[in-house]
Amino acid sequence: MNRLFLLLLLLISGFRHANIIAWDGDAGNRDWFDPLNWQGDVVPFANDDVIRPSNKAVSLECSTIIQSLAIEGTLVIESKATLGVIVGLPDGVTITGGSLTVDGTLDISLVERYGIHLTFGELQINGTVTINQVSSAGVHSVGSITPVRVSVIGVISIFN
Repeated sequence: MNRLFLLLLLLISGFRHANIIAWDGDAGNRDWFDPLNWQGDVVPFANDDVIRPSNKAVSLECSTIIQSLAIEGTLVIESKATLGVIVGLPDGVTITGGSLTVDGTLDISLVERYGIHLTFGELQINGTVTINQVSSAGVHSVGSITPVRVSVIGVISIFN
């Protein structure tokens, strides 16, 4: 059912052009779907590249779909939520000095390079992460100089 919902969102969103939308937190809460939390007061959608700046925390409590995600702050995908990342260029999810906790579901598909690119940050998977059709690697981490932490308690599936 979640995949059908995400596919429907993707089809509907085909009429918008891609934007880079950054979290500014002006609403004063952690709600992904509050437009006041985003620059331009617009909630990101399927064709948008999303940036989560440092020192900012957000919770995703409902399902949505975006084009790519760059995390420098903290993002928690709550247990009943699904985040779909489709056609990420070059990476689906990039974590640089931030943290991503997946208590729900993260679906990444059709990515040019890496499904998840982790440099100096933390990835905690308690729920389910599925990575489909990436050209290089499902999860790529660079941590020889800076600390990288990946913890999987849930399920991660990578398909090419």
